[in-house]
Amino acid sequence: MVLFSYFGLPAIIRPRAAEELSRMLARPVSIEAVRVNPFRLSASVEGVAVTETDGSPLLSVREASANLGLWATLLGKPHLQDVSLEGISLYVLRRDDGTLNLTQLGPARPPAAEATDASPFVPYLRLDRAALRDATIHVRSEHGEETLALRLSELNAELRGLDAAHPQANAPFLLSAKVESGGRIDLRADVSPTLAHLSGTLTVSDANLAVLSPVIASVVPLTLRSGATTLETDFRVTRANAQTHVVLEKANLQLSNVQWVAKGDAEPFLAWTSLASTDGTVDLSMRHANMGNIAMQGFTLALQRDASGLQPITRLQSALAGLAAPPAAVSPAATAPAPSTDSAWKIAFTALEVDGPGVQFRDGTGTRGVDVSTESVRVRAGALNLSAVEQAWPIEGSVAMRGGGAIRVAGELKPGIQQADVAAELVDVPLAPWGPYLEPFADLWLAAGRTSGSLRLTWKDRAGALTGKTSVSEVSVVDNQANAPLVSWKQLDLDDLAFELPSLRSRIGEIRWIEPRVNAAVSREGRLNFAALLKSAPSSAAPSAKPEALPAAPSAPASPLALAVGRLRIEGARLTFSDGMMQPAVTVALSQLSGTIERIDSTSSAPAKVQLEGRLGADAPLRIRGDVQALGASPSADLRLDLSRMDLVPLTPYSVRYTGYGVERGNLSVESRVRFARTTLDTTNRLTLERLNLGARQPSPQATNLPVPLALALLTDSRGRLILDLPVAGRLDDPAFHIGPTVARTLVGLLTKVATSPFALLGAAFGGGGDELAFQIFEGGKSQPRETEVKKLAILHRALADRPALRVELTGQFDPAIDRAPLRERELARRIAVVARRLQTATGLPEDAPIEPATEVAALAALFAESFPDVVAAQAAAAAALSAPPPSPTPVPEAGASAPTADAGRDRLLARLLRLLAEPFRRPATAAKSTPAPVAAPNPVPLNESVAAAPKIPPITPEQMAEQLLATVEIDDAALQDLARARADAVRERLLQGTGLVPERVIIGPIRAGGTRVELSLK
Repeated sequence: MVLFSYFGLPAIIRPRAAEELSRMLARPVSIEAVRVNPFRLSASVEGVAVTETDGSPLLSVREASANLGLWATLLGKPHLQDVSLEGISLYVLRRDDGTLNLTQLGPARPPAAEATDASPFVPYLRLDRAALRDATIHVRSEHGEETLALRLSELNAELRGLDAAHPQANAPFLLSAKVESGGRIDLRADVSPTLAHLSGTLTVSDANLAVLSPVIASVVPLTLRSGATTLETDFRVTRANAQTHVVLEKANLQLSNVQWVAKGDAEPFLAWTSLASTDGTVDLSMRHANMGNIAMQGFTLALQRDASGLQPITRLQSALAGLAAPPAAVSPAATAPAPSTDSAWKIAFTALEVDGPGVQFRDGTGTRGVDVSTESVRVRAGALNLSAVEQAWPIEGSVAMRGGGAIRVAGELKPGIQQADVAAELVDVPLAPWGPYLEPFADLWLAAGRTSGSLRLTWKDRAGALTGKTSVSEVSVVDNQANAPLVSWKQLDLDDLAFELPSLRSRIGEIRWIEPRVNAAVSREGRLNFAALLKSAPSSAAPSAKPEALPAAPSAPASPLALAVGRLRIEGARLTFSDGMMQPAVTVALSQLSGTIERIDSTSSAPAKVQLEGRLGADAPLRIRGDVQALGASPSADLRLDLSRMDLVPLTPYSVRYTGYGVERGNLSVESRVRFARTTLDTTNRLTLERLNLGARQPSPQATNLPVPLALALLTDSRGRLILDLPVAGRLDDPAFHIGPTVARTLVGLLTKVATSPFALLGAAFGGGGDELAFQIFEGGKSQPRETEVKKLAILHRALADRPALRVELTGQFDPAIDRAPLRERELARRIAVVARRLQTATGLPEDAPIEPATEVAALAALFAESFPDVVAAQAAAAAALSAPPPSPTPVPEAGASAPTADAGRDRLLARLLRLLAEPFRRPATAAKSTPAPVAAPNPVPLNESVAAAPKIPPITPEQMAEQLLATVEIDDAALQDLARARADAVRERLLQGTGLVPERVIIGPIRAGGTRVELSLK
């Protein structure tokens, strides 16, 4: 019997055991040897091998032995004194479809009966010692192209003193293993005799986490490039009512040198040198986790934005969304219901600390990349329980920016109910790295700038507010096209700031803008740099061929901008304008602009009060006063602008281009009032030019042909001032209305009026009159103007006295048809006067004595006798006959004879004079002077008739003599020109009467025929 136990029984057991195991495991099983010791009631099995159907290994055991307690067993109380397993090798395979090789061991089983709440039956068992020696577990997990290979070696375990008869006496259990990829596992526990309770300590030391990378990569596109973990925790495993409860307590977890790399990237995007969680508690069955104190050191996060979004965040979100989506083939009715919120993990931690270099952000989507990095990040947070929605989570942190600047944050959050109260302090945070984000909207480059401030963010009930103050300093914005400074300022302070969300209502107590610099420039092509910098939105895609949808219902109008500013204070601003269309370019600067704009409110109809002062050009004071409402629904303004004595010499290129004359000297003052309401603009502008001197004429294709120098002379007063009133009015919503062309039309209209009606302008300014001031009308043959014309000269005198740059040119005129007869009369009168003075002198009277009428008649008779001797002789004979005694007392006059008149004495005197004058002519003249034919007297008497017939000839009157003498007076063109010149001289003399005019300002121009007047032209 003993021999059979030693030799026969093992030979029977070995093949039967191999056969039975093969049937049970549905795998080939082989056993090398079986040994039995009947005396010790022990047995051992050697060389057990279980293989897969394809011949690959599944399980091998070098030796397994068991030793029963003889007497206790014989008494019906099973007693295992010693159970030992050595050299076990287990191969665990997870296939790509998610199945495990171990789950398919054995034949197919019927569905398990529904579990009951009863505790499992545990037979009486006493075990003195169970040991596992030198075991190895090979784990292989296939995940697409990636495969996890993990090997646990040197696996040793031991269980002592398990006795079901003593349920309060726990059995100690020890386990240790080596992870060949790195690290060790040690477990110390106490096992209850009923196997319903297991508690102890688990330690994982320096385990290499990188081996888990294939598993992680199968879920999300991430690679765990490196990392090591150490875990020390107490644990409890309790089984009751068919449920197993696993609790980890006093857990201390440390993840070291972890690097996460996104798929397709070369560098890690998330890394830390150490992440430690101390005093943690995890209840796996209840899904509760309190991570205790969490401290992360060496934290770095690298994010990069590309055309598809922020990477690798966008890729991770897409991958997770794909995992969360149900399979397309499963109908909605067949999908499993969403898990209840009770199944979600409830996470809390006692404290959180994060330290490290922080965040590196790059954005390569624009033409100029964004690269923002932090030098260090420190975050401290207090206890947080995500299940306690009302619990406040205190948090504070600081960020030091690479390149200077820091951000400090402190406050508390309530994530469960979405509440926040956080204060932030910014210290010289650089803005230039964010500059490329301006470039999609404008061709600008934020070259420099820093911001500081103290802000507080509060959020509650889906509404919040940002309050505090901030400052943006040393800002420089560069024009990319011209590579030139565009806008800069020294400091911009916003005090008492309040920004409400989601209403976007903003309130600022005071804005203080210190030394802003704005450079506006027009290129040679006429484009303003600010307008050229703005980029148009990308054109929309071509419309599709789909039918048009029904028009949407009109949406409610957007609420107006809600912005209120108590005061905008500007200090030392400078606005520079450069016009490259001019050659050379013109540059004008508005400097030292300072002042305030009070009470800016877009929601109120009350206007803001504007008070600004500055310097335009070199040293021209500028003041702006008034009211303005620019942000409300009905924009309006009422502003007064005063500019004093701006130097015009820098504007010479404008003057040359548009007038053809440069500016040698002069300044400009402006008084302007601008009134604007909704779309109606009404401005009054008074421009005063002082001491303006133009240079020589210069060629310019754009220059006007209108008389610019004359306009200046005409409009410049005695103090050297030229005052222009340029009103501009219109509707801004009228496409035909433009301010610039309107002003230009006004100026051109003024110049046109100067060219066409200069005297009308003078008359309007100095006492009345229009174009009639341009001439003086004279009576025929006269050189002195009429009295009515002299009044016009008084107006011109005042105008010339007040317009020192204005000169007048006089053009004397004559009309032969009108002026010859009066000139003949004047010449005859002059000749009569000469003869009369000679006769008067012969009688002994002074030469300058008044001429007596009788002497004047004698002079006329003498001239007549000299010109018409034959007529005089005949008239003398007739006079002699008339002087004889009458044949009857009352002679009857002959038919046609004149009745006696009051001039009879004069006629008798004239008859005697004629007789005396006729004596020299009684004998025939040998060489009579050729004279014009005399005017025929009544009943003319031929010269060859006898004197006896003379009494029949009526005596000639002085008027008749004068008339016949006039026919002998010749007026040539020279006399007419002298008359015209005399007229011009008379006008000039009148204009020069009084004070204030020098002779050089009234000049005599050329003489010409054309009328009985003097024409005046302004120069």
